[in-house]
Amino acid sequence: MAKWIAALSNGQNVTEGGEYFEDVKGEPSSWRKLRAYIELNGLKITAIWIKDDIFLNNGNELIKIGERIYNLPSNKPKFGGSIPVDYEYGRKVALNSRKIKLVGIEGSDLDTVEQYITISAIYKDFKVTLSVDELKEGVSWITITEI
Repeated sequence: MAKWIAALSNGQNVTEGGEYFEDVKGEPSSWRKLRAYIELNGLKITAIWIKDDIFLNNGNELIKIGERIYNLPSNKPKFGGSIPVDYEYGRKVALNSRKIKLVGIEGSDLDTVEQYITISAIYKDFKVTLSVDELKEGVSWITITEI
């Protein structure tokens, strides 16, 4: 499962589901916990990225063989550009149902599920959103939206 990692203005890096930011039923989400921690301590998010572990199925077990990192611009953009004023996070799930026709078989419903983790860099007049498909390895999209 892909997770967000946020760099904070005090030099700390925090991870979704990590220490102090676990997702516990009946408690605020890890993102809400992060936002409360930031407000309580007078901090800012200075960078955010998604880490997606890569696994190999050897038939008996899943073995982690690497990871992919997906970055958004930070307060020190590596290749120049504008500095975000804030960041957002979310998850999206979509269920698509459609009729299919197989040779020799009457049409039937086929359900497909899509699942994404998203992070956004917020600017004065627009936001840049990175969406990473959690079910298809290595698939991601960038959108720019006026606000």
